[in-house]
Amino acid sequence: MPDYPPPPEYRDTPVRYVLPAGRRLWLVHGQSSAAGEFTKPGATPGGRFDGTYGDPYDVLYAALDPGAVLVDTLLSSVGDGPRMVRRVSMAGMRASAVTTAVDLAMVDLCSGPALAAVAQDGWLVAADRADNPLTRRWGSWIRSKAHWAHGFVWATGGSADHRSVVMFGDRCDSDVLKTPHFTVNLDDEFGAVWLVSQLMDLDAHIDPPATR
Repeated sequence: MPDYPPPPEYRDTPVRYVLPAGRRLWLVHGQSSAAGEFTKPGATPGGRFDGTYGDPYDVLYAALDPGAVLVDTLLSSVGDGPRMVRRVSMAGMRASAVTTAVDLAMVDLCSGPALAAVAQDGWLVAADRADNPLTRRWGSWIRSKAHWAHGFVWATGGSADHRSVVMFGDRCDSDVLKTPHFTVNLDDEFGAVWLVSQLMDLDAHIDPPATR
């Protein structure tokens, strides 16, 4: 949907999606950061629903499966043609799996009807990264209509097979996620093998690590 301002008059209700306690979430983060650490507004490169549009809030991006988090963090900026991930972009990065410690109420953005309930369509969750300033404005507006929401959940890249989530630091306690039970550094040989196995299902590839 072309960009336009959120409607000044809104009478609908965002659809609620409950992320239950004990649900596994996957994250990609820096090796110097703890898994589950929220990011401050204005961090680079930033994400689809960062709190940088007059509504500053910390965010944490994750996904319900490793494929989804790789699509969001590695492939969203890959252009036309073969989807090749450059290994240099993985320097200092790590993938972790954590679990939710409590039920989390999310705004559902996974379907056409759910998106229509917030006056939007598939553009909101599938727009290119260049449109992030616009999707962030919408994210701030949707938050204002769902004061109960700990975050959003959406179909990654518009795909029904993958789900991504964003959590809001001003609405989540620091202990909503449990200590990671799986981690893998993405810039070593084991990480390369793990990445290859995950990217195969996404029809994407990563160049091999340099020979020592």
